[in-house]
Amino acid sequence: MDVAKSMVDALDLEDVEVQGSLSVRPFNVGQRVPKITKILQLDKIHEAITAIKAKGNLNLLANWSDFGYATLDLLEAMARVLEARNRFRLVQFTLDWIDGVEWHIKDVVHPFTDVCDYTK
Repeated sequence: MDVAKSMVDALDLEDVEVQGSLSVRPFNVGQRVPKITKILQLDKIHEAITAIKAKGNLNLLANWSDFGYATLDLLEAMARVLEARNRFRLVQFTLDWIDGVEWHIKDVVHPFTDVCDYTK
């Protein structure tokens, strides 16, 4: 888990809240693939992915006036990073809970009475 978490942490992109409306359009002639420096909200990412796929052309760009452009691949990568961040946070909460929980012998009931002598 530590290796995967460090990879996600290395993608430390600033969160940005997009207020503008989404438009989907093709690349301009000679336009380069946009470089992502900030990450959108997950609902905006899913909205853009759905809009691009609905057009039937996966080579389109999602555009917001207050964010810029993103390709389908970049949007899917951002969604994966956000989902990984959320899962790592949940795993960390669970590990912290496991480290802090204390069981009293009287709380252990059948069928778990055979593990009373085990430590965490």
